[in-house]
Amino acid sequence: MAVRPSEAKGGFSIDSLRLPLVGLGIFALFAGLITGLIGGLPDLAPRILLAVGVLLLGIYVALDPEDVWAKLTGRGALASGNALLIAAAALVILGLINVLGSRYGTKVDLTANKQFTLSDASIRVAQSLPAPVKVTGWLSSTDSRKQDFQTLLNDYSSRSGGKLTYEFIDPEARAADARAAGITAIGTIQ
Repeated sequence: MAVRPSEAKGGFSIDSLRLPLVGLGIFALFAGLITGLIGGLPDLAPRILLAVGVLLLGIYVALDPEDVWAKLTGRGALASGNALLIAAAALVILGLINVLGSRYGTKVDLTANKQFTLSDASIRVAQSLPAPVKVTGWLSSTDSRKQDFQTLLNDYSSRSGGKLTYEFIDPEARAADARAAGITAIGTIQ
C-alpha cells in the first residue's frame, strides 16, 4: 500500500480535511445568502460569511484540483448540474414574479363571472365622486367579513383617486363611540 505524501504518521491526512472544508464552505455561503436576504444583521455579517464560504471552497479546490474537475465533469455531475440549473431558474422566476407583484399592485380576477372585479358602473361612480367620502365599518376584530370589506374598499379607494377613505372600528372595544354613532348591530357599514 502506497503512502500519500500528504499523510502524516498518525493517520492524519490533508485529504481528510476536504469533506469538512466543502461542507463548511457551502454552509457559510448559504448562511451569508440567507442573512443577507433576510436582513436583521448588520451588513458586514453576510459579507464575512460569503467571504469565508468562498475561501473554504477555494481551499477545497486547491487541495486537489484534478479530483474536483473530475467530479464536476462526470456524468452524474452534469445531470445534477442541469437539475440545479432548472431549480435555480425556477427560483429566480418566482422571485421576479414576487418582486413585480409587490411593486405593482395589479390583481387578476380569474373567476368565470368576475365576482372579485368592480363593475364598470361602480368604477364610474368611484371616479366621479364630487367630494371626499369616508366609510366606517363597525366590525369586531374577529369578524370574518372584515378582510372582504377591506379588499372591496381598497378597490374603491384606488379607483376614486383617494377621495374614498375608510376605517374599521370594533364596536365591542369602543362601545361608547358605537352608541354615539347610533350603531345597534355589529357589521354595520356607514
